[in-house]
Amino acid sequence: GHHGIPQGLGVEVALGHSVVFDPDRGAIMVQGDITLGFADTIERAILDYPDARVVSLGSGGGAVYEAIRAGRLIRAAGLETELINGCYSACPLAMAGGTVRFMWWPFNELGLHQVSVRGVAVSNSALVYRDIALYLTEMGIDASLVLPMMWSYPPSGMYLVTEQMRCDTRLITNHQRGCLSF
Repeated sequence: GHHGIPQGLGVEVALGHSVVFDPDRGAIMVQGDITLGFADTIERAILDYPDARVVSLGSGGGAVYEAIRAGRLIRAAGLETELINGCYSACPLAMAGGTVRFMWWPFNELGLHQVSVRGVAVSNSALVYRDIALYLTEMGIDASLVLPMMWSYPPSGMYLVTEQMRCDTRLITNHQRGCLSF
């Protein structure tokens, strides 16, 4: 009923994200906002689909600590991650949990920006950045390169990580056209 979309064509998504399991690929496909409860959803999906091999993500981002917790759950389950849509803001943090992190064309956007509270950027010295750095390091990602990219754009903007930097930082470990590192 909004933006020229006829009533009834919209899809209601509980908690701002949806989960679908593709048994042929062994993929838990998660799309939507990283809202409170996102990590619980990931945890339930991992338990519900023990044959899963990969968590496929697409998200505009959201809650940083939910993304970090989700990433740790993905890693603890020994699952890979891949993009099935753009991945922005907090989404790369959840993506970081994969034992291998795939990016396939045409899903080639990974975006970062400053952490914010109600749209206002937090200071670069805020504890959240220390927590992000520790988590990224734990996941084998070069936090010393990632944090400056985050700091370079305000919450209203988005730093699109280049293919080379996705590989150099290890945000992506297996890129369709580029890096292959483990």
